[in-house]
Amino acid sequence: MDYKIFLYLFLAITPGILWLIFFLRKDNHPEPKIKLFTVFYFGMIVVLLAAFIELQMLKHIDLSSPTITEMFGTSAEPTLFFYGIKYVFIVGIIEEVLKYLVVRFLILKKSCIDEPIDLPIYMITAAIGFAVGENLLLFFYTNPINAPGIAMTRFIGANLLHIVCSAIIGITLAVSFYNIKKRYLILFVGFVLSIVTHALFDFCIQLFIINEDSIIILAPYILTGTLSILVIIGLQLVKKMKGVCKID
Repeated sequence: MDYKIFLYLFLAITPGILWLIFFLRKDNHPEPKIKLFTVFYFGMIVVLLAAFIELQMLKHIDLSSPTITEMFGTSAEPTLFFYGIKYVFIVGIIEEVLKYLVVRFLILKKSCIDEPIDLPIYMITAAIGFAVGENLLLFFYTNPINAPGIAMTRFIGANLLHIVCSAIIGITLAVSFYNIKKRYLILFVGFVLSIVTHALFDFCIQLFIINEDSIIILAPYILTGTLSILVIIGLQLVKKMKGVCKID
């Protein structure tokens, strides 16, 4: 078998495993391994669904049509406004919603949810699976020489981005069950923050590709680094929440 297969598998999976170990240690009462593996696996699988939906939606946006030209620019070339729409309403929404749905259908309403911290833990697990799935798709189209460098940048970039975004939803989901009257508003705010964060990261990467400005490339990593600290603080606060988190 081609050595590249083993290299790609190692580089795609290892960063996810490291992040998973790190965040699972935030839970004092470990979740069932079969549940974690199931969420991780389906988080990885829905990458294919996300890619299909995104490609289909982007394919049907005709940049040369009069309506699109008027909205996004005067030519068939994508503008920054177009990229903003793309990363918020296509990439951001689809990927964050799909990761949530994995947890929604596999874990919510199950007996394994017995404390608030479980919700962000499962959301993070789905996100790590999703990130690993993205890694696999990317690496199989990558020159082996460049793969280690890409793996490192994704470890502190795109992989951490998925974790942070899903953690935001998980934390707000846990909080929402302690404020029933504002439950859906809190969850809505969590989704908005998650999607906007995702879109900002991708938009900064796109700006770097367009302008090749070394300063711009620092922005997404500063974003994920800062938010990851806030997420860790949020996880500590959720861990201190008392009582059983009941899912209706």
